[in-house]
Amino acid sequence: FHMVQHTSILLLTDWFLESSGSASLSAVEHPKLKNFLRQVGLPEISRADLAGARLDARFAEARADATACFREARFFQLAADGLREQVITLSVNLPNDTSVFHRAVPMPAPASASPDYAQELFLDAASSVSASSGDIRHCAGIIADRFGSKTLRDLETKHHWMVNLTCQVHGLSRLVSDMARELPLFNNAASNCAKIAGYFNTTPSVRALLHKHQVQEHGHAFLLPIAAPPYNGGEFAAAFVMLESILTSARPLQLAVLEESYKVVCIDDLSAREIAAMVQNVAFWTEVEATHSVVKMIMDLVKEMETERPLVEQCPPL
Repeated sequence: FHMVQHTSILLLTDWFLESSGSASLSAVEHPKLKNFLRQVGLPEISRADLAGARLDARFAEARADATACFREARFFQLAADGLREQVITLSVNLPNDTSVFHRAVPMPAPASASPDYAQELFLDAASSVSASSGDIRHCAGIIADRFGSKTLRDLETKHHWMVNLTCQVHGLSRLVSDMARELPLFNNAASNCAKIAGYFNTTPSVRALLHKHQVQEHGHAFLLPIAAPPYNGGEFAAAFVMLESILTSARPLQLAVLEESYKVVCIDDLSAREIAAMVQNVAFWTEVEATHSVVKMIMDLVKEMETERPLVEQCPPL
């Protein structure tokens, strides 16, 4: 029994360490988890059990595995993510189509972060990965987001064997934000959808009408998600979800504003009249569909690139 108990605790602690991105270590202190462990006959786990010697051992094991992978590879590509974030993540792409985490490095404030600093960071990482062979020429190239494009060009000039690229996924993702910033169509569509969602969500009488038609159309009722402006930042993801929800509820919305009870609301409510006019306007739906289609096409392309990991010659310049 004690052996089974020990093995169970090992498996549980391993799960916590491997799920650190989604399961916080502080969860081990939760009363319900402690109660569950007692019910199944297992001892409680403390954060010290996870963050002490066990974590150090897992780190040493992972580091040894990574070093072995680097040693076996005849060449590699260094990947850097987050040049404008607080922490930059460095990983190594290997010839067998696997990617191995190298390290995470805190970045200085943008005012003090210079191209020279980024170059030093990249070269230090490349040298570290190449340590077993002592030849930095094993680094075939570096891939980073577009903020490091000048650094990548300078490194290519100094190290002629390198083929450095800006990240295709990052470039495509930023393309959506650029479009949202430069094209009024994106902001118009998102702003109008936010008005419609906000009005129907917060006005009980018209919300009931929408829910009735949603149930008839989809089998269930739901609130319309609202994305807060500005719509030209981040990844436009929240706005995209809002656009998709509005399109999904297009017919319920159109039927709701045709209800006699909705028309009664319109008599004294200017917002109701504006929303009805918008929902019945073909131009509004054309804008929403166009914006949604463009963003979906780019997002699908990003997912495809993340899955297929195209070769260098397959990457268009962005």
